Amino acid sequence: MAVYRSDQALVTFAAEAAMGGYPELIDATAHGNTTTLSGAHAAGSRSLLLASVSTIAVGDFIRIGHEVAASGGGKYNSEIRRITGVDGNRVYLDSPTGFQHGTAEDVDEVTTATNAGIVAYPAVHTADTTSLIYGHAIKFVPGIYESVDVPDMETTFTPTYALGSTAKRNATFMYKGEQAFNGSIPAFTVLNGWPLRFPIGKLTTAPTDTTEVSSGTVVFDDSPQTSWYKGDMIIDVGATLYAALQVDTGNNDNDRNLMYINHSGSQEVVQVAEKVAANFVRLSHPLRFEHISEASPGVTFTCIVLNTAARTYVHTIAETSDLDSIAMNVHMRDSGETAANDFDRRFYGGRIGTAVIAGEETGRLTMSWDSMQFMGMNHNQQFDINFGSGSVHLPRYNMMQTISDTEAWIPPVGVTSAVPLGTAGEPYLFSQGQITLFGIPIATIRSFALTINNSPEARYYIGGQGGGRNRGPYEIVNQRRDYSLTMTAVEPISRASAATVQSVMYEDGLGSSIFKELLMEGDKDNGLIGTSPEGLAFEIIMSRDGLGDAGTDYIKIEPDYASGTLGYSLSNQGMFIQSAKYNLDGSNPIQADLDILLRSIKITVADSNPIYP
Repeated sequence: MAVYRSDQALVTFAAEAAMGGYPELIDATAHGNTTTLSGAHAAGSRSLLLASVSTIAVGDFIRIGHEVAASGGGKYNSEIRRITGVDGNRVYLDSPTGFQHGTAEDVDEVTTATNAGIVAYPAVHTADTTSLIYGHAIKFVPGIYESVDVPDMETTFTPTYALGSTAKRNATFMYKGEQAFNGSIPAFTVLNGWPLRFPIGKLTTAPTDTTEVSSGTVVFDDSPQTSWYKGDMIIDVGATLYAALQVDTGNNDNDRNLMYINHSGSQEVVQVAEKVAANFVRLSHPLRFEHISEASPGVTFTCIVLNTAARTYVHTIAETSDLDSIAMNVHMRDSGETAANDFDRRFYGGRIGTAVIAGEETGRLTMSWDSMQFMGMNHNQQFDINFGSGSVHLPRYNMMQTISDTEAWIPPVGVTSAVPLGTAGEPYLFSQGQITLFGIPIATIRSFALTINNSPEARYYIGGQGGGRNRGPYEIVNQRRDYSLTMTAVEPISRASAATVQSVMYEDGLGSSIFKELLMEGDKDNGLIGTSPEGLAFEIIMSRDGLGDAGTDYIKIEPDYASGTLGYSLSNQGMFIQSAKYNLDGSNPIQADLDILLRSIKITVADSNPIYP
């Protein structure tokens, strides 16, 4: 008898263009009432204003966006949502939209009765059998995980006590309250930088070599003018770029071109999966940024079609106040590998509340998404005989694509012509670490753990959830962020108490020590009267090629501040050692347990992988 096994489950994720707007290109085999959008609707829209409603009712499914299979079509980003409310010509959705939709785009009632009636995009593939892997967005595997605390729905029931002769001191009635969707992914092995940015901020990508294909560079300004929205997977690239792009020659190799969008503060690289119509292409994954050119105020950006030369990329993670939310897909296929029995859940509007990046001797670099809060959930369990006599779709059901092992993207080293997803990445080993504190390399760190806490709060607003069945958070709001760093450092050598010469390496026995830095409290060159500490610099580098940040395959974590500022400066301080206890616990040589406070960090990742969610 087949069962569902934890070790056969697959967890993937993707960034959302707006909170709750999970990205999925999808269509259906059967359509009913057709109408159009009245006005443009941004990604994250929770309701739609339609030209007419006609037979669209609560519980119906609608496809938003022009048909994927329309004549000359495939031009626009198409998605399916379920109706939770109707008010005149305005309909309310079970979850926010994942794509930007323009005025007069099609909205079709979906009349197929089962999940089997959906059409994963692209519906028709070319001779290149790898095309299917580009039809999904929620396909990124965060790392190598062994367990997941799945954020399944938790409902609060409130007991109510009222007067009654038969109460016997018990509750009179249990009323349904709010719903919560909380989970975590503990201690997964990091294979590249995919999971790092989500508790911190934005990620920009720049290739080290920007050599183009012939006629493969276009500057977008007022002429040509374009609008590529955050989250888009199908875009109009214009005639020049369209002609220069190479996609799928049907030889099962990954010979699709890469596009480097060089937009100040919003640089990214995408791969062109398919040409779907004149000047329109489908991308490997949703755009991370909005790219809109216009004559006034003179917003321009450059798009370069990269040639096939091997190159490396530098990904910079910088703090932002607003963080991108994530969607997470949990796919379970039974031990008999029967697709009809798949048990799938999708969580949307997720925030990474607390994350930990850690390493220890003999181990690997790991990351934990210790707390994740989501707005809601969809699933593929359609009916129950006890709900609407088995003819009404269950609460929170929606049509969704299957994302199995064949569609998931494992963190790769890079994208090559022979392997469309790249070769699976190697972990960052303890022996590949380089840690520098207060400007001095220390080779005797036994462990470290960097904790990022965004202090998220789930907000439940009155009337904001769209129906009595959807009582999850309206949004997850991040509060003040804080960082902490703990380390265990061995004292490798004794030092003269009167030594003043600064160490070059911590093991050289000269004047620098963790204990002295603790006493100075990050306040240098101010004697005993200093009151405006600069703080200390630090670097954590995990380098797979052994060259540190001079190489092409590393992760570097450091404070985001301008060093050398001795006077007090707003938002410009390094790290501070709060405690460094040399406990007599039997460890030999003795070691210090450091508790460090940070104001900010930035992360730089260099690798051969251009594709980042």
